[in-house]
Amino acid sequence: MLAELPTTLAEQLAIAERHVREGELRINVQRDRIRHLELNGRGAAEERRLLAELEKTQLLFVTDRDRLRDEFAGVWSDTPASTSPRET
Repeated sequence: MLAELPTTLAEQLAIAERHVREGELRINVQRDRIRHLELNGRGAAEERRLLAELEKTQLLFVTDRDRLRDEFAGVWSDTPASTSPRET
């Protein structure tokens, strides 16, 4: 069964934030793998290639998250003060 697509900007932003957090974790794990291999005198060329791909993907995640943050901020700045989220 397919997962439901996010329907609101807030949902899209939450997913983007999660992607960035998870990407950071994956990158850190991969860096630890490389350190461990190299400390044990083993090569890590393939692991370094994977790290480079993870870092490229992370850049896309961050770019998307930042775009959504800007869009979200624009929505709230266009909202009349009486419906501002701070007044709830």
